[in-house]
Amino acid sequence: MSLTTVVAADLDLIAESSLDWTQLSGKTVAVTGASGMLGSYIVLGLLRASDKHDLALRVVVFARSASKLRAVLGEAAERADVDIVIQDVAIPIDGAPEADYVIHAASQASPKYFSSDPVGTIKANTVGVFNTLDYAVRSNAQRYVLVSTREVYGQPVEGDATSFTEDDWGRVNPLDLRSAYPEGKRAGETIAVAYQAQHGIDVRIARLAHTYGPGMDITDGRVQAAFLTDVLEDRDIELQSQGLLTRTYTYVADAASAMITLLVEGDEIAYNVADDDALVSIRELADLFNEVDGRTGHSVKISDDAAPAKGWSKVSAGVVDSSRLRGIGWRSRTTLRDGVERWVRHARELRE
Repeated sequence: MSLTTVVAADLDLIAESSLDWTQLSGKTVAVTGASGMLGSYIVLGLLRASDKHDLALRVVVFARSASKLRAVLGEAAERADVDIVIQDVAIPIDGAPEADYVIHAASQASPKYFSSDPVGTIKANTVGVFNTLDYAVRSNAQRYVLVSTREVYGQPVEGDATSFTEDDWGRVNPLDLRSAYPEGKRAGETIAVAYQAQHGIDVRIARLAHTYGPGMDITDGRVQAAFLTDVLEDRDIELQSQGLLTRTYTYVADAASAMITLLVEGDEIAYNVADDDALVSIRELADLFNEVDGRTGHSVKISDDAAPAKGWSKVSAGVVDSSRLRGIGWRSRTTLRDGVERWVRHARELRE
């Protein structure tokens, strides 16, 4: 990821989180999926915090592609306190430096993979969890953080349910090809708690709401990426539905801060991660993209042949309550409007 002025400010935001950073002093943190949007922000945020607070952290970064990883991390990939491991987490981890903390963020979270590579999608979320937990056990790690998703809640059991807490669970159709993602995440959570019970590894599970911001591929397939593309290409935003579904969104820097918070805080196993104030319908989000870019001559239109693309979620309720996470000190510090504006500004800066 190019270190634009937006990304640089985001990393400072992470490093300035009200966290007892001394708990990470001299520790080694392993992060899988380090070339992805969230994983790269976690890695770069940890390094910025290490510099700011004199933590002498080491970071072990896992990625499948060396070239992509180096492109994303930039100069950080050459730091002496960064160890790079190039491998797929679906393969047993052997020979990697031991870590005090492990964050498993490797996952195919883009809807375009749910139908084109469902096997690879479910492997990272199940076999990958086994392998990273085995690595954590061998390392005698102090804590293992699993990046999960609000999609584990599935369709509400009660038809009128609109929001989920960590004590809720819904329904997922195991015969739907798209379920390779949420069912993989649900199984991954069970694998993690099984390891906690049997091997004593301290587990925390982060169930992320929709995350957006710098580092997301504009061909990702999620609506926020499509809206950004329309803005950058100076065209009307076209919806593939009426845009009535509501979701909670979280800016990537705030999501990364939440993952780091869960390394050292919290006594519960599962935590929802969402900006509770960023509750918006898809149509309202589209309007916001137009507004923050000052696009008075453009509109939001419904496609004449509107139909959900392959991989899109059919779940009617996608709102999660993050009060448990706020209770251990985390706060979303980027409003939805500010986050969208920052993302657009970052994207335009890359094109200059």
